[in-house]
Amino acid sequence: MRIHGVIIATAVVLMAACIPELDPGPQEPGDLSPPALLSWQLTDADSVAIRFDEAVTVTAEDYLLHNGGEPEAASACEYGDSPDCIVVTLASIVAPGKPCMLDGRAQDEAGNSITFSVPLWGYNESPARLIINEILCQGSSTRPDWVEFRVLAGGNLAGLCCAVGSLNDYEHRYVFPNRLVESGDYVVLHLKPLGNPLEKDELDAKDQSGGMDANTLAWDFWYRGDGGGLPGSNGAVSLALSPMGAYEDALLYSDRTSASDEKYRGFGTAAMLARADAINAAAMWLAAGALVAPEDCFRPTGTTSTRTLCRLSSGLDSDAASDWHIVPTKGATPGAVNSDEVYVP
Repeated sequence: MRIHGVIIATAVVLMAACIPELDPGPQEPGDLSPPALLSWQLTDADSVAIRFDEAVTVTAEDYLLHNGGEPEAASACEYGDSPDCIVVTLASIVAPGKPCMLDGRAQDEAGNSITFSVPLWGYNESPARLIINEILCQGSSTRPDWVEFRVLAGGNLAGLCCAVGSLNDYEHRYVFPNRLVESGDYVVLHLKPLGNPLEKDELDAKDQSGGMDANTLAWDFWYRGDGGGLPGSNGAVSLALSPMGAYEDALLYSDRTSASDEKYRGFGTAAMLARADAINAAAMWLAAGALVAPEDCFRPTGTTSTRTLCRLSSGLDSDAASDWHIVPTKGATPGAVNSDEVYVP
């Protein structure tokens, strides 16, 4: 019996030795994703607020400003209103509206890091208040497209941004330079310069520029990038305090209807639909229904190179098509008070 018991015990030990260990299952991974950059903007002449999607560490040595000379390291870095927002204090002041670049690196609590390089425009502490006042969207080879703005409150144009499209989705955009303007002034942005040497940005005086549709009583500026111009009959124009700032004004115009197509709610393209939705969501253009439709836009049918889209001369801004009309032939007034005459086909 004793021998038999020994054999049984030995067998149990051997069987136990053959049982595989239990699989603990998949290991829980740690945080493997770097922080994502959500927004950045100069909030003062020498301060940049940067927001991420999670808490990050703060280290001034991780930030470098390119402001036209040798790169400059930040002088300080601290948390803003939460651990996912940092405020970088620059070593020098960026002039209002001046473009520059900021290189940076951020690390989260798990040690994941992101490096980035982002554009900035110098902080404008007293921006002018503008509205879009008139547009030429059916320009010709001899009379190119332009956008006119009316100054409602004086201030600086520096950093104000006009986009053909929405603020974050556009065909092209123009960022205004440092220029003080007064209430009642007009500002004309010429979108397709003809190459005339007189086409100069008016940084010093209103009569500094020449060229087609330049006005010696208004401030003229010229878009120099590729492309240029406005969509002829289905487009959006927007104005913001800065390329990263809040909307100031917008205009939606379209000759389409909700029945024009099914895929894009009648707007024709995914881009135009997205831009209309973004401008509507920012309360810069109102819709009759739950979603903005082509019928909510101003209808540009009948515009030509001398029949422009005009806001009422009163400056009424209800963010709707009723603020706008088409002027009769030769009724365009770039840089001057709008005509209230209405084109009748």
